Amino acid sequence: MTRRVVVALAILLTLPTMACKHPVTPPDELALRQPPVPPLGSNGSGVEGLQAAAEAVADNFRRVHFALDASSLDAEAREALDRNAELLARFPALRVEVQGHADQRGTVDYNLALGQRRAKAVVDHLQGRGVTTAQLRSVSLGEEQPLQQGAGEVAWSANRRAEFRVLTPGMPVVGTTTASLRP
Repeated sequence: MTRRVVVALAILLTLPTMACKHPVTPPDELALRQPPVPPLGSNGSGVEGLQAAAEAVADNFRRVHFALDASSLDAEAREALDRNAELLARFPALRVEVQGHADQRGTVDYNLALGQRRAKAVVDHLQGRGVTTAQLRSVSLGEEQPLQQGAGEVAWSANRRAEFRVLTPGMPVVGTTTASLRP
């Protein structure tokens, strides 16, 4: 399935809950895992606003890459994150999970810690640009979900990254961004 089809399906599944005057309370399990979602801002409301936000984010969010054994952001990463912050400011009802990744070198524990440092660096930068805490959550996936299989610098550099999963009210939009700053 293409990303647009998945996004459209996710939006269609949320329509019944958006038609109610009062928000539908998610199951206790979801309420514990996800912070409350702020209402859509003045740039969109209801289904149209959510659809526009989901499409803008799906088409424009950028992943960022890191140097070996590093969690600091270079100028290219900061520029990409500034664009992501603008999107989140434009659509304040959207929430994003920042996923930190590492290449396969190092122990599992080390790579999980490195992925967390990378995700934290991204979250800190976004918050410094005015993105609210309610819009962000972070997770480290370590080496568990490589972008590119194989050994060697090409694969390793592709896998040293932070990327985003867009979360709509109560349900994830499946997949992560396909845009990349580096090959």
